[in-house]
Amino acid sequence: MIKPNVLRASEAKEGIVTHPAVLRAVVEKVESLGPSSIVVGDNPGLTLYGANEEGFRKTGLMEAAKGYYQNIGNDSRKVDFNPDFLPTVSLSRVVLDADIIISLPKFKTHGLTVMTGAIKNSYGLLPGAQKARLHRRREAPNVSRK
Repeated sequence: MIKPNVLRASEAKEGIVTHPAVLRAVVEKVESLGPSSIVVGDNPGLTLYGANEEGFRKTGLMEAAKGYYQNIGNDSRKVDFNPDFLPTVSLSRVVLDADIIISLPKFKTHGLTVMTGAIKNSYGLLPGAQKARLHRRREAPNVSRK
């Protein structure tokens, strides 16, 4: 599975999502290795909950996925999580079935973590609005937000 970051519908030049050229290069490299299957997908947050295809099309990532795009938000399974936050979360079944996950994050900042690095891209493995619930549960009352 190849997982770009598709935060919202935007043009590549805006630098908001994984650049389509990066996705295409990774897809082509993985193709050259002859895997039994390839899936490219994300569960975008914010304005794109439930609009995965629109986000991929408008950003140029659909074309860059070279036919391997799959809406990974359509099929999920509950798994045990951290009882301090949520006892269970839903994960996309494609994620659970993948032998390898290649994360293609977008370097960005975040109000809670300051800089996200690659870890924030993993939130896209969770379909739907549970990302927002996890954000709310994680926020500490003493953390200042600038």
